Amino acid sequence: MTKEEENLQFFKEGLDHLLGADLYKKLKANLKKESISLDSFKNVKLALAFAGIVSQIFSKNHLPVDVLIFSEALKNKKKIIGLETLKFQIPLLMLIPEINSASNFIQLIMDPDHGSTKFNKMKDIYIAGNPEELFQLSKLPTKELNEKLLDERNINWVPVVLGHLKKEICFMAVGAAHLGGENGLLNLFRNQGFEIFPIGNNKGTKVNR
Repeated sequence: MTKEEENLQFFKEGLDHLLGADLYKKLKANLKKESISLDSFKNVKLALAFAGIVSQIFSKNHLPVDVLIFSEALKNKKKIIGLETLKFQIPLLMLIPEINSASNFIQLIMDPDHGSTKFNKMKDIYIAGNPEELFQLSKLPTKELNEKLLDERNINWVPVVLGHLKKEICFMAVGAAHLGGENGLLNLFRNQGFEIFPIGNNKGTKVNR
């Protein structure tokens, strides 16, 4: 890891300094109930710490979809290709204002049931086949963040995927927030002439066109 990458991911002061000793102690006690050590994230930037703790909390009750897909691909000896690198993603996460990261971070730890409720709502919307409603629920707080973290990445991914589709059949897995919206992947692939429809939807509903 380069010095630049270290500076993006870690800070010397620590979360206890950023959040204050009393709040850090309270958050630490709450996470201990979930068998998660806050100290292991002490020097990690807030956005990354939030992502890591979300993963640990929800993986206790729900096997993360990306982990499941990755495991199945490995088991079936499928070729795995990333749409972008971690080195590319980390600076994007750092665009999220610390005030937003801190607010989400504190709410998650103090009220993990709130996160579970939102997760279940998103899951129900996804199963119902409504990517536009899912997109609205997943939107980021500012137009700039939505453009940088969703729109621009979606647009960049399309030619990459099309390049692979010319050679072989592909299975593409992305976060649900990337599906809906004017610059969502569903619309971008429709504009390329693809017909979009859900697979394995027990309720039989169709994706809105």
